[in-house]
Amino acid sequence: RVKTEAFRIETQNKAKADADARLLTITRERDAAVAQAKNVQEKAQEQIKQAVADAITAAREAIARDNEKKDLARAADAARERQSFQKKIDDLQRMLADKSAHELGDDAEIDLFEALRDVFTDDRITRIKKGEPGADIKHEVMYKGVIAGVILFDSKNRKAWQSNFATKLRKDQVDGKAEHAILSTTAFPSGKKEFCLESGVILARPGRICDLASLLRGEIIKAHVGGLANQKRSEKRDALYQYIASDEYRQKTTEASRLANELLNLDAAEVQDHRRTWEKRGRLIKQQQRALDAIGVEVSAIVEGKSA
Repeated sequence: RVKTEAFRIETQNKAKADADARLLTITRERDAAVAQAKNVQEKAQEQIKQAVADAITAAREAIARDNEKKDLARAADAARERQSFQKKIDDLQRMLADKSAHELGDDAEIDLFEALRDVFTDDRITRIKKGEPGADIKHEVMYKGVIAGVILFDSKNRKAWQSNFATKLRKDQVDGKAEHAILSTTAFPSGKKEFCLESGVILARPGRICDLASLLRGEIIKAHVGGLANQKRSEKRDALYQYIASDEYRQKTTEASRLANELLNLDAAEVQDHRRTWEKRGRLIKQQQRALDAIGVEVSAIVEGKSA
């Protein structure tokens, strides 16, 4: 009987020791699991924070690009509208009942002056005061601080053509010893349009003036640098005028205008493509955020002991 009691006590002690050992092992495993889950949660939270920061940065960059593209699209649309409605605007301006032809001419002259000044920032461009002899605008072409030549401009915003428009400007050119003279006009001699030569001066619509002036400016600087004599300059000028009045020049400028319109249309199409890409990127960012949020929920459930 004594041996049986001793065996029972020994068995109980052993069972208790085994239970304590298992409990210690379970406790350690639990602590390790909690520590691991906490580490996973911290890493997941860091990943979520980083992903959110990256998403915010990407969204801001996308918004900035979108705004930039929108500005380009608006500029392209505005350019097309200006080109499309310029003639209508000119006609409406001439039809204003409360403005005289003289006042309308002043407006066109100011527009021409500002356009030339904006394009040829290195040159000296001045308006001739009303009542003083000469053309409306004097364009002094500058090269290394020296006047290389002069281009004179007159502006006529009239409905009907008058031959004295050209003859008067030609006289101003001769008196002012200018290399070239350009008449910005909305009216042309019979059978002529866009631009032509008349009485030794160039006639062109307002939208063509800056391109012509740039072409003539280049010729002036080349002649100045080359030190050409007056006879040579006259020959070069006559050849240049002949080219400007040719069908070839007219066709090439028309083609250049067509290509400019195509470029504007291409910009608008590119904006649409980018907008679709940005919208898709935005959807993917939202999906990514939802996936990261789901990870965060699962990690929190593990840490709080609510996981199955």
